[in-house]
Amino acid sequence: MADADGTGSLDVLQAGLVYLMTRYAAGPSPAIAAAVVDQLTALCRHPQILLLPVQEKTYAMLLREWRCRLPCCEPAATAVH
Repeated sequence: MADADGTGSLDVLQAGLVYLMTRYAAGPSPAIAAAVVDQLTALCRHPQILLLPVQEKTYAMLLREWRCRLPCCEPAATAVH
C-alpha cells in the first residue's frame, strides 16, 4: 500500500522488515540480507520517519550493520604467495 507521496506506508514497511529479519534468522542467505537492506533503506528514506527520531536512528544503525552481511562486504581471502 502506497502513501499519497508514492512511498509505502510506514507501518507496512516496518512489518515487512520484521518478516524479513525473521526469515533471515530461520535461514540466513545473501538474498534475504539484501532484502533487509532494501527495506531498511526504504524506512530511512520515508518522509514520516523524521517524526520518529528514535526509530530513524535505530534504522540507520541497523542499515550499517546489515550492509556488512552482504557478500560484497565480506573480507577478501588473503592471497597465498
